[in-house]
Amino acid sequence: MRILMIYSTSNLGGAELYAMNLLQTLSDKVEFTVVCPHNSFLSKRASDMGLSTCEVPISYPKFDVSQLIQTSYELAQQFDQQSFDFIYTHHLPAAIIGQLLSTRWQIPMLLTVDSPYLRPAYKDFMRLSDCYIMSASKSGYDFILDNHLCPADRLFVAQPGINLREFRTQQSKTRTQAFMRFELEKQAIIGVVARLVEDKGVDRAIEAAHIMKQSGQLPAKVMIAGDGPERQKLENLVADLDMQEHVRFFEQLQPEQMADFYQMMDIYVLATNREGCPISILEAMASGVPVVASAVGDVPYLVQSGVNGYTIEKPEPSSIAQHIIKIFQTDNFTQRTRQHNAPIVPSFDNRVQANKVYDIFQKILQHDGD
Repeated sequence: MRILMIYSTSNLGGAELYAMNLLQTLSDKVEFTVVCPHNSFLSKRASDMGLSTCEVPISYPKFDVSQLIQTSYELAQQFDQQSFDFIYTHHLPAAIIGQLLSTRWQIPMLLTVDSPYLRPAYKDFMRLSDCYIMSASKSGYDFILDNHLCPADRLFVAQPGINLREFRTQQSKTRTQAFMRFELEKQAIIGVVARLVEDKGVDRAIEAAHIMKQSGQLPAKVMIAGDGPERQKLENLVADLDMQEHVRFFEQLQPEQMADFYQMMDIYVLATNREGCPISILEAMASGVPVVASAVGDVPYLVQSGVNGYTIEKPEPSSIAQHIIKIFQTDNFTQRTRQHNAPIVPSFDNRVQANKVYDIFQKILQHDGD
Protein backbone atom coordinates (compact mmCIF):
# COMPACT_ATOMS: atom_id res chain seq x y z
CA MET A 1 0.00 0.00 0.00
CA ARG A 2 1.47 3.36 -1.09
CA ILE A 3 0.15 6.54 0.52
CA LEU A 4 0.95 10.20 -0.09
CA MET A 5 0.62 11.91 3.32
CA ILE A 6 0.14 15.70 3.22
CA TYR A 7 0.25 17.80 6.41
CA SER A 8 -0.38 21.56 6.71
CA THR A 9 1.41 22.37 9.98
CA SER A 10 5.08 22.77 10.83
CA ASN A 11 4.91 22.73 14.62
CA LEU A 12 4.75 19.77 17.01
CA GLY A 13 1.23 19.10 18.26
CA GLY A 14 -1.37 16.38 18.63
CA ALA A 15 -1.90 16.07 14.87
CA GLU A 16 1.82 15.50 14.29
CA LEU A 17 2.01 12.92 17.09
CA TYR A 18 -0.97 11.15 15.46
CA ALA A 19 0.94 11.04 12.17
CA MET A 20 4.17 9.90 13.83
CA ASN A 21 2.33 6.96 15.36
CA LEU A 22 1.10 5.88 11.92
CA LEU A 23 4.52 6.30 10.31
CA GLN A 24 6.29 4.33 13.04
CA THR A 25 3.71 1.59 13.58
CA LEU A 26 2.59 0.89 10.01
CA SER A 27 5.98 1.10 8.31
CA ASP A 28 5.95 -2.64 7.61
CA LYS A 29 2.57 -2.45 5.87
CA VAL A 30 2.50 0.99 4.22
CA GLU A 31 4.97 2.89 2.06
CA PHE A 32 4.50 6.54 3.04
CA THR A 33 5.68 9.61 1.15
CA VAL A 34 5.38 12.65 3.43
CA VAL A 35 4.66 16.20 2.23
CA CYS A 36 4.95 19.02 4.79
CA PRO A 37 5.71 22.73 5.11
CA HIS A 38 9.33 23.83 5.06
CA ASN A 39 11.33 23.14 8.25
CA SER A 40 8.51 21.16 9.82
CA PHE A 41 8.77 18.77 12.76
CA LEU A 42 7.06 15.95 10.87
CA SER A 43 9.21 16.10 7.75
CA LYS A 44 12.38 16.02 9.87
CA ARG A 45 11.18 13.01 11.86
CA ALA A 46 10.00 11.23 8.70
CA SER A 47 13.36 11.89 7.05
CA ASP A 48 15.16 10.52 10.12
CA MET A 49 13.10 7.34 9.70
CA GLY A 50 14.34 7.00 6.13
CA LEU A 51 10.99 7.88 4.56
CA SER A 52 10.61 9.84 1.35
CA THR A 53 9.77 13.48 2.18
CA CYS A 54 9.00 16.66 0.29
CA GLU A 55 8.77 20.18 1.74
CA VAL A 56 6.47 22.68 0.03
CA PRO A 57 4.95 26.09 0.90
CA ILE A 58 1.83 25.37 2.99
CA SER A 59 0.54 27.58 5.81
CA TYR A 60 -2.13 27.03 8.44
CA PRO A 61 -4.60 28.24 9.63
CA LYS A 62 -4.30 31.12 7.16
CA PHE A 63 -3.51 30.07 3.61
CA ASP A 64 -3.29 31.36 0.06
CA VAL A 65 -5.49 29.35 -2.31
CA SER A 66 -3.46 30.39 -5.38
CA GLN A 67 -0.32 29.13 -3.64
CA LEU A 68 -2.04 25.82 -2.84
CA ILE A 69 -2.99 25.41 -6.51
CA GLN A 70 0.60 26.11 -7.54
CA THR A 71 1.87 23.62 -4.97
CA SER A 72 -0.58 21.01 -6.27
CA TYR A 73 0.72 21.53 -9.80
CA GLU A 74 4.34 21.17 -8.67
CA LEU A 75 3.57 18.01 -6.72
CA ALA A 76 1.73 16.58 -9.72
CA GLN A 77 4.79 17.21 -11.89
CA GLN A 78 7.06 15.63 -9.29
CA PHE A 79 4.97 12.53 -8.56
CA ASP A 80 3.09 11.90 -11.82
CA GLN A 81 5.29 8.91 -12.62
CA GLN A 82 4.59 7.33 -9.22
CA SER A 83 1.55 5.26 -8.35
CA PHE A 84 -0.13 6.00 -5.00
CA ASP A 85 -3.11 4.03 -3.73
CA PHE A 86 -4.64 7.08 -2.06
CA ILE A 87 -3.89 10.44 -0.45
CA TYR A 88 -3.99 11.06 3.30
CA THR A 89 -4.35 14.68 4.46
CA HIS A 90 -4.68 16.63 7.70
CA HIS A 91 -6.09 20.18 7.98
CA LEU A 92 -7.84 22.12 5.24
CA PRO A 93 -4.88 23.50 3.19
CA ALA A 94 -3.50 19.97 2.81
CA ALA A 95 -6.98 18.74 1.90
CA ILE A 96 -7.29 21.31 -0.90
CA ILE A 97 -3.97 20.16 -2.36
CA GLY A 98 -4.97 16.54 -1.86
CA GLN A 99 -8.33 17.00 -3.59
CA LEU A 100 -6.69 18.48 -6.68
CA LEU A 101 -4.20 15.62 -6.87
CA SER A 102 -6.92 13.06 -6.13
CA THR A 103 -8.95 14.35 -9.09
CA ARG A 104 -5.92 14.32 -11.39
CA TRP A 105 -4.82 10.80 -10.46
CA GLN A 106 -8.33 9.37 -9.96
CA ILE A 107 -7.51 7.94 -6.54
CA PRO A 108 -9.35 8.39 -3.22
CA MET A 109 -8.44 11.01 -0.63
CA LEU A 110 -8.82 10.77 3.15
CA LEU A 111 -9.10 13.91 5.29
CA THR A 112 -8.47 13.58 9.02
CA VAL A 113 -10.13 16.08 11.37
CA ASP A 114 -9.35 16.44 15.06
CA SER A 115 -12.52 17.66 16.72
CA PRO A 116 -16.13 18.83 16.31
CA TYR A 117 -14.99 22.47 16.34
CA LEU A 118 -14.88 22.96 12.58
CA ARG A 119 -14.53 26.33 10.88
CA PRO A 120 -17.12 27.19 8.19
CA ALA A 121 -14.59 26.65 5.40
CA TYR A 122 -14.02 23.10 6.64
CA LYS A 123 -17.74 22.38 6.61
CA ASP A 124 -18.15 23.77 3.09
CA PHE A 125 -15.23 21.71 1.82
CA MET A 126 -16.56 18.53 3.37
CA ARG A 127 -20.04 19.06 1.92
CA LEU A 128 -18.66 19.69 -1.58
CA SER A 129 -15.88 17.11 -1.66
CA ASP A 130 -16.35 13.42 -2.31
CA CYS A 131 -13.38 12.58 -0.08
CA TYR A 132 -13.39 10.16 2.85
CA ILE A 133 -13.30 11.61 6.38
CA MET A 134 -11.61 10.11 9.43
CA SER A 135 -12.29 11.79 12.76
CA ALA A 136 -9.62 11.48 15.46
CA SER A 137 -12.35 11.86 18.10
CA LYS A 138 -15.74 10.33 18.83
CA SER A 139 -17.19 13.80 19.36
CA GLY A 140 -15.98 14.89 15.92
CA TYR A 141 -17.47 11.79 14.30
CA ASP A 142 -20.86 12.45 15.92
CA PHE A 143 -20.80 16.12 14.87
CA ILE A 144 -19.97 15.33 11.24
CA LEU A 145 -22.66 12.66 11.06
CA ASP A 146 -25.33 14.74 12.80
CA ASN A 147 -24.68 17.73 10.53
CA HIS A 148 -24.64 15.66 7.33
CA LEU A 149 -21.13 16.79 6.39
CA CYS A 150 -20.19 13.38 5.02
CA PRO A 151 -22.12 10.22 4.04
CA ALA A 152 -21.94 7.53 6.70
CA ASP A 153 -20.19 5.06 4.36
CA ARG A 154 -17.35 7.58 3.88
CA LEU A 155 -16.94 8.49 7.54
CA PHE A 156 -14.68 6.74 10.05
CA VAL A 157 -13.33 7.31 13.56
CA ALA A 158 -9.91 6.39 15.00
CA GLN A 159 -8.72 8.07 18.18
CA PRO A 160 -5.02 8.70 18.87
CA GLY A 161 -2.68 6.14 20.35
CA ILE A 162 0.22 6.49 22.77
CA ASN A 163 3.30 4.39 23.43
CA LEU A 164 2.36 2.52 26.59
CA ARG A 165 5.88 1.15 26.82
CA GLU A 166 7.00 4.70 27.65
CA PHE A 167 4.01 6.12 29.52
CA ARG A 168 3.49 4.07 32.63
CA THR A 169 1.80 4.44 35.99
CA GLN A 170 3.98 6.36 38.43
CA GLN A 171 6.26 4.48 40.77
CA SER A 172 8.45 6.01 43.47
CA LYS A 173 11.67 5.03 41.74
CA THR A 174 10.72 6.20 38.26
CA ARG A 175 9.29 9.45 39.61
CA THR A 176 12.52 10.19 41.47
CA GLN A 177 14.47 9.47 38.28
CA ALA A 178 12.22 11.85 36.31
CA PHE A 179 12.99 14.72 38.70
CA MET A 180 16.68 13.91 38.38
CA ARG A 181 16.54 13.98 34.57
CA PHE A 182 14.99 17.45 34.69
CA GLU A 183 17.51 18.45 37.38
CA LEU A 184 14.74 19.34 39.82
CA GLU A 185 14.15 18.65 43.47
CA LYS A 186 11.26 16.29 44.15
CA GLN A 187 8.12 18.33 44.87
CA ALA A 188 4.37 18.46 44.24
CA ILE A 189 3.61 19.43 40.63
CA ILE A 190 0.56 20.72 38.78
CA GLY A 191 1.37 20.02 35.14
CA VAL A 192 0.21 21.69 31.93
CA VAL A 193 1.11 20.39 28.46
CA ALA A 194 -0.20 22.52 25.62
CA ARG A 195 0.70 24.65 22.65
CA LEU A 196 0.73 28.20 24.00
CA VAL A 197 -2.18 29.61 22.03
CA GLU A 198 -5.27 31.38 23.32
CA ASP A 199 -7.66 28.42 22.88
CA LYS A 200 -5.67 26.18 25.25
CA GLY A 201 -6.53 28.30 28.31
CA VAL A 202 -3.08 28.15 29.91
CA ASP A 203 -3.74 31.58 31.41
CA ARG A 204 -6.68 30.09 33.34
CA ALA A 205 -4.42 27.47 34.90
CA ILE A 206 -2.00 30.21 36.00
CA GLU A 207 -4.81 32.33 37.40
CA ALA A 208 -6.20 29.28 39.24
CA ALA A 209 -2.82 28.78 40.91
CA HIS A 210 -2.83 32.46 41.90
CA ILE A 211 -6.25 32.05 43.53
CA MET A 212 -4.92 29.07 45.46
CA LYS A 213 -1.85 31.02 46.53
CA GLN A 214 -3.96 33.93 47.79
CA SER A 215 -6.03 31.56 49.91
CA GLY A 216 -2.96 29.75 51.23
CA GLN A 217 -3.93 26.52 49.43
CA LEU A 218 -1.25 26.16 46.74
CA PRO A 219 0.61 22.97 47.69
CA ALA A 220 2.44 22.58 44.37
CA LYS A 221 4.35 24.37 41.65
CA VAL A 222 2.87 24.79 38.18
CA MET A 223 5.07 23.48 35.37
CA ILE A 224 4.12 24.30 31.80
CA ALA A 225 5.53 22.41 28.81
CA GLY A 226 4.91 23.94 25.41
CA ASP A 227 5.62 26.90 23.18
CA GLY A 228 3.66 29.19 20.92
CA PRO A 229 2.66 32.78 20.16
CA GLU A 230 1.15 33.38 23.64
CA ARG A 231 4.43 32.60 25.46
CA GLN A 232 5.40 36.20 26.22
CA LYS A 233 1.87 37.17 27.20
CA LEU A 234 1.72 34.25 29.65
CA GLU A 235 5.12 35.11 31.13
CA ASN A 236 3.92 38.68 31.62
CA LEU A 237 0.82 37.34 33.39
CA VAL A 238 3.00 35.32 35.76
CA ALA A 239 5.03 38.45 36.53
CA ASP A 240 1.94 40.63 37.01
CA LEU A 241 0.53 38.11 39.49
CA ASP A 242 3.89 37.81 41.28
CA MET A 243 3.89 34.06 40.60
CA GLN A 244 7.48 33.67 39.37
CA GLU A 245 8.37 31.38 42.28
CA HIS A 246 5.36 29.17 41.64
CA VAL A 247 5.22 28.84 37.84
CA ARG A 248 7.93 27.53 35.53
CA PHE A 249 7.91 27.39 31.74
CA PHE A 250 9.78 24.71 29.81
CA GLU A 251 10.74 25.02 26.17
CA GLN A 252 8.94 22.76 23.72
CA LEU A 253 9.78 19.29 25.01
CA GLN A 254 10.56 16.50 22.56
CA PRO A 255 8.24 13.46 22.53
CA GLU A 256 10.99 11.41 24.18
CA GLN A 257 10.91 13.71 27.23
CA MET A 258 7.18 13.67 27.84
CA ALA A 259 6.96 10.41 29.81
CA ASP A 260 9.34 11.83 32.43
CA PHE A 261 7.40 15.10 32.54
CA TYR A 262 4.17 13.27 33.41
CA GLN A 263 6.01 11.14 35.97
CA MET A 264 6.66 14.31 37.99
CA MET A 265 3.02 15.44 38.05
CA ASP A 266 0.47 15.15 40.85
CA ILE A 267 -2.35 16.67 38.78
CA TYR A 268 -2.70 17.46 35.08
CA VAL A 269 -4.72 20.52 33.99
CA LEU A 270 -6.16 21.23 30.52
CA ALA A 271 -8.42 24.31 30.55
CA THR A 272 -8.93 24.40 26.78
CA ASN A 273 -11.84 25.94 24.86
CA ARG A 274 -11.96 23.22 22.22
CA GLU A 275 -10.49 19.78 21.82
CA GLY A 276 -10.89 16.46 20.08
CA CYS A 277 -9.40 13.45 21.84
CA PRO A 278 -6.47 15.05 23.67
CA ILE A 279 -3.29 12.99 23.53
CA SER A 280 -2.09 14.81 26.64
CA ILE A 281 -5.01 13.42 28.68
CA LEU A 282 -4.30 9.90 27.39
CA GLU A 283 -0.67 10.35 28.46
CA ALA A 284 -1.72 11.60 31.89
CA MET A 285 -4.12 8.66 32.30
CA ALA A 286 -1.42 6.16 31.33
CA SER A 287 0.89 7.82 33.88
CA GLY A 288 -1.71 7.49 36.65
CA VAL A 289 -2.17 11.25 37.03
CA PRO A 290 -5.60 12.73 37.96
CA VAL A 291 -6.94 15.22 35.42
CA VAL A 292 -8.80 18.52 35.74
CA ALA A 293 -10.06 19.50 32.29
CA SER A 294 -12.72 21.34 30.31
CA ALA A 295 -15.72 19.19 29.36
CA VAL A 296 -15.08 19.52 25.61
CA GLY A 297 -14.61 17.03 22.78
CA ASP A 298 -13.84 13.52 24.00
CA VAL A 299 -12.78 14.64 27.49
CA PRO A 300 -16.07 13.49 29.12
CA TYR A 301 -15.50 10.04 27.58
CA LEU A 302 -12.08 9.85 29.25
CA VAL A 303 -12.45 11.65 32.58
CA GLN A 304 -15.14 10.60 35.04
CA SER A 305 -15.66 13.38 37.57
CA GLY A 306 -14.77 12.36 41.07
CA VAL A 307 -13.13 9.12 39.93
CA ASN A 308 -10.02 9.82 37.81
CA GLY A 309 -10.28 13.60 37.86
CA TYR A 310 -12.88 16.28 37.19
CA THR A 311 -14.45 17.78 34.09
CA ILE A 312 -15.54 21.41 34.20
CA GLU A 313 -18.33 22.83 32.03
CA LYS A 314 -17.02 26.39 32.32
CA PRO A 315 -13.27 26.29 33.03
CA GLU A 316 -13.05 29.51 35.01
CA PRO A 317 -9.93 29.93 37.20
CA SER A 318 -11.96 29.72 40.44
CA SER A 319 -13.53 26.41 39.37
CA ILE A 320 -10.19 24.99 38.27
CA ALA A 321 -8.67 25.96 41.63
CA GLN A 322 -11.58 24.43 43.52
CA HIS A 323 -11.20 21.05 41.79
CA ILE A 324 -7.41 20.98 42.11
CA ILE A 325 -7.74 21.59 45.86
CA LYS A 326 -10.42 18.88 46.08
CA ILE A 327 -8.05 16.30 44.56
CA PHE A 328 -5.16 17.25 46.85
CA GLN A 329 -7.43 17.06 49.89
CA THR A 330 -9.10 13.73 49.00
CA ASP A 331 -7.42 10.67 50.47
CA ASN A 332 -6.34 8.02 47.96
CA PHE A 333 -7.61 10.01 44.94
CA THR A 334 -4.52 9.13 42.89
CA GLN A 335 -4.82 5.47 43.84
CA ARG A 336 -8.48 5.44 42.73
CA THR A 337 -7.45 7.15 39.50
CA ARG A 338 -4.95 4.43 38.71
CA GLN A 339 -7.43 1.66 39.45
CA HIS A 340 -10.06 3.25 37.20
CA ASN A 341 -7.64 3.90 34.33
CA ALA A 342 -5.97 0.48 34.37
CA PRO A 343 -8.53 -1.35 32.18
CA ILE A 344 -9.11 1.67 29.90
CA VAL A 345 -5.60 2.70 28.92
CA PRO A 346 -4.57 -0.50 27.01
CA SER A 347 -7.15 0.24 24.30
CA PHE A 348 -5.20 3.41 23.45
CA ASP A 349 -1.92 1.61 22.82
CA ASN A 350 -0.37 3.11 19.70
CA ARG A 351 -0.21 -0.25 17.92
CA VAL A 352 -3.89 -0.96 18.61
CA GLN A 353 -5.02 2.43 17.32
CA ALA A 354 -2.69 2.43 14.30
CA ASN A 355 -4.03 -0.95 13.23
CA LYS A 356 -7.55 0.48 13.41
CA VAL A 357 -6.39 3.18 10.99
CA TYR A 358 -4.86 0.55 8.72
CA ASP A 359 -8.20 -1.28 8.65
CA ILE A 360 -9.81 2.01 7.59
CA PHE A 361 -7.22 2.36 4.80
CA GLN A 362 -8.18 -1.09 3.53
CA LYS A 363 -11.91 -0.32 3.70
CA ILE A 364 -11.37 2.84 1.66
CA LEU A 365 -9.51 0.95 -1.07
CA GLN A 366 -12.14 -1.78 -1.10
CA HIS A 367 -15.02 0.75 -1.19
CA ASP A 368 -13.36 2.82 -3.91
CA GLY A 369 -12.73 -0.30 -6.01
CA ASP A 370 -16.34 -1.49 -5.88
